[in-house]
Amino acid sequence: MSDIKYKKFAEINLQDPFFDNLRMDYPEFDTWYQKKAMAGESAYVLYEENKLVCFVYLKIEDSLDTNIIPPLYPTRWVKIGTFKIEARRTKLGQRLIKRAFDFAISHNIFDLYVTAYDKHAVLIDILKHYGFVEYGNKGGEKVLVKHIISNNDLPTFSEVCEKLEQCPPMPQEFNNLQISRRNTLKRYSQDIKFQQCVENCKHFFSFYETLKLSGNLSLNFPTLSARNNRKYILGIYPEYHTRMFSDSKLHTESTSILCDISESNSIHKVYISAIADTQLLQKGDIVIIYRTKDDNAQSANYSSVATSLCVVEEYRYISSFYCEDDFIKYCKPHNVFSIEELQSFYKTKRYPYIIKMTYNIAFKRRVVLDKLRTIIPNVSYWGFVSLDDQQFYQIIQEAGINDSIIVH
Repeated sequence: MSDIKYKKFAEINLQDPFFDNLRMDYPEFDTWYQKKAMAGESAYVLYEENKLVCFVYLKIEDSLDTNIIPPLYPTRWVKIGTFKIEARRTKLGQRLIKRAFDFAISHNIFDLYVTAYDKHAVLIDILKHYGFVEYGNKGGEKVLVKHIISNNDLPTFSEVCEKLEQCPPMPQEFNNLQISRRNTLKRYSQDIKFQQCVENCKHFFSFYETLKLSGNLSLNFPTLSARNNRKYILGIYPEYHTRMFSDSKLHTESTSILCDISESNSIHKVYISAIADTQLLQKGDIVIIYRTKDDNAQSANYSSVATSLCVVEEYRYISSFYCEDDFIKYCKPHNVFSIEELQSFYKTKRYPYIIKMTYNIAFKRRVVLDKLRTIIPNVSYWGFVSLDDQQFYQIIQEAGINDSIIVH
């Protein structure tokens, strides 16, 4: 299998049978596609054995689609214009949703939407699982929206209302009010101007109700909360690293090591460890994934690198599983071990610590061990390292990612 590629429309065969269902849903599909090809547009695609198995087109929209009812909030949006995957049961959809989030964040955009017919129930379910909500309609299609919570969110009514033409002028006393139906709307329930604003724009305020981190890490994804959550470095051997964290592949690695399998594509990862200190991990803890030294590397200083950011969903001890089948069912979809290896682990209890995580961010720049040693001195073992906030944010700065989705 090749890695996911960003290819020009003109380089992709429009007559591929992969597109037949899209033609059935959208009679103008060929005309639309050819216009995109002429405009030099690109899409994310994946081929397996020269067969097209996925196609995702992402578009930045600075002006609103007036056919969407009710209208979207006036900001920049990423539209998931086309999202089609061959049914493969390998969680490829999760990987492509993550790619859409990565695309948006890389352009400093935090709002995405997609349109889908009711018959696309599988797609709708997976979108909702990662925080998309039904917002409105466009013709016969549902409109689903996702706001990626960030440190850049508009925090007050006055800042929102400045962008909404239908809002009346807001009294100065509302300038610093946080957007929260639970507190603010009740407090000013008797104010006529305030209620007029809420009535005119209630679909916006309903949307803003979602702008709170919940206890559900999938709904929050890819945002993570650094507030009151502990931070660690967690090591993983090279032979397992890229198969699990496919978007964190090093530039020197071949794409041939990637497989279109659940453990590579899933947003959720299960890490199986013998490191006793990993028992400290709790839900919400932030983990920096550290790829250890290649066997043939002369020094770890430049071949060992921090590559990714994850959030702990759950920690379990191996004896907490009812039986071997229960253990395999929990682990197999989200890690790289074979069933035979997992059976051996369960029998021997050699790796008793089970950590389930969400794979939130691949670093833009890998942070080499030589740099990590200047940030965190006097570390003798890099398999599991506790970080203070200053050390964590220094690593994040070195990683070159958009850290606005790390809410603090």
